[in-house]
Amino acid sequence: MSTAKPSAQQTLKQVEIIHTTLGGLSLMALLLMVGLLLPAYGFNPMRSGEVALVITLVVCIGIAYLYRMNVRAHRIVLEHARLSDVLMNSLGQGFLTFDSKGICGPAYSQASRLLLHCDDIAGKNITDLLKIASADHADFYEWLGILFMPDHALSFEDAARFLPDQLVQDNGRIAELTYRPVRDKQGHLLCIVLIATDKTQEKEAQKRADSERQFVAMVCSIFAEKQSFMLILSEIKLIIDRLVRVDSSLASAEFFRDVHTIKGAAMHFKMEALGEKLHELESTLRDVQLGDVHVITDAVQEKLAQHRADVQLEFGRIQKALRPILGDEDGRIQGIVEVDEESLYQFGELLKQNNVAPHIYYAYQSNLLSVPLFTLLKSLDRQMQPIAEKLEKKIKPIIFKGEALRMPAKPLQYLLMSFTHVVHNIIDHGIESPITRMAKGKDAYGQVTISVKSIIDNGRKWIEITIADDGAGIDPNRVRQKLASADPEGNWRFDDDQHIIQHLLTHDVSTRDEVSMLSGRGAGMSAVYQAVLRLNGQAELRSEMHKGTQLIIRLPEIHLTA
Repeated sequence: MSTAKPSAQQTLKQVEIIHTTLGGLSLMALLLMVGLLLPAYGFNPMRSGEVALVITLVVCIGIAYLYRMNVRAHRIVLEHARLSDVLMNSLGQGFLTFDSKGICGPAYSQASRLLLHCDDIAGKNITDLLKIASADHADFYEWLGILFMPDHALSFEDAARFLPDQLVQDNGRIAELTYRPVRDKQGHLLCIVLIATDKTQEKEAQKRADSERQFVAMVCSIFAEKQSFMLILSEIKLIIDRLVRVDSSLASAEFFRDVHTIKGAAMHFKMEALGEKLHELESTLRDVQLGDVHVITDAVQEKLAQHRADVQLEFGRIQKALRPILGDEDGRIQGIVEVDEESLYQFGELLKQNNVAPHIYYAYQSNLLSVPLFTLLKSLDRQMQPIAEKLEKKIKPIIFKGEALRMPAKPLQYLLMSFTHVVHNIIDHGIESPITRMAKGKDAYGQVTISVKSIIDNGRKWIEITIADDGAGIDPNRVRQKLASADPEGNWRFDDDQHIIQHLLTHDVSTRDEVSMLSGRGAGMSAVYQAVLRLNGQAELRSEMHKGTQLIIRLPEIHLTA
């Protein structure tokens, strides 16, 4: 059974009936007035009873017909009104209107009361309903004024983009906001219709889908770099254990750098929720470091306890989710006999202690402990692409060149993990946006090159790793501004441009003003430098404005093969 839907033609037809009815009634009233006024002007009134009867009958029939038409039109108008009310209140959408002053009109749907969390909308200010901050009222009314200007250059759709497009209530309900104009015959804007659509379930479904995608991406990253992932798990356990013992070491720069590095590694393995919890912990630790007295107060202890609980909870969720994939609690894959890397190194030390022949030890080290260095560095390429997409930048695959050197992976693990900060800095600080690069005459896609070679300097063998980008370079004056705030009386004041940028490795300063999940703390490059020092190595920055930056790392070969 189908129900006839009201159409625009039917509505116009009913309006025409009403107009015809009014015209007919007016004509009848005019004829009666003429009949009554005839004697006043000397004309004889009608004397024939038959003619009067006919006229009276025709008038009565006309009145009855017109009344029937009006009743029919009234019924249809009411039906249309009921249909409109049903449509407005059954779509789960909130409808309301507001004028040039932001005052809401009397007409609104029932759903708008729920979505906007307000029982009586009429007369309310739209800024209150949309929870617009007081500091933003001026901008809101400025754009509202532009919308109601009769001859502004922007279209309604373009200007309406600057109005709020989403409303999140305290109870978690999310409403998507769209705007439609109501104009008069001259095209002037009379009022604005606000349409609020409930997107709560859709957003929750999207969140679940994103979570599932992140989990799949995490699993893929784990199998690509399982060794690094297991190291990160052990480091997170150490952080949780250190938070149990609240002492002055938690306020140290070393612990801050460790948390900063693990956060970057967690983000690389798509553990974004864990990364956010570590970011919050990092913020608290930074506040302690920036305070006048670097002590752990009772208030800070409470915060650290909460951070520990949050990190441990998220870490437990990850362990539980990965247990069917990685195996039992000790991380071993069932059905495969595994030997942990530490046992391999201990066996190597046993060989040396027993004075095994050098060529046997070398063969053991080369075949079981050493891996191609380029294989370890390949993870940087996998890290760059997702970050570039997030920051809306373009970057080509990394170019690897140089010697195919092999070396033990374990001594390099902390250094490789700290390279996450190098990736973040290259994409966030170095590589410009595609438009900016093209304006400079560059390829829209940035290029990163990693070269590896062995060198001999002062009779010692070194492994030199150079990570270079073709980005914006480092502005020495910007570094000086940051150092002036952090260390006003430091010896850096006497350094030239080349030496001044080296302080990015040693002084926990960043050229960025705002802190984000990717960079801005100033601890990233310092963490890289400390990882190099652990290997008795050297690190140097070289940069040229608008041409790019190089990070040159030298590691003594003896510490990699011992």
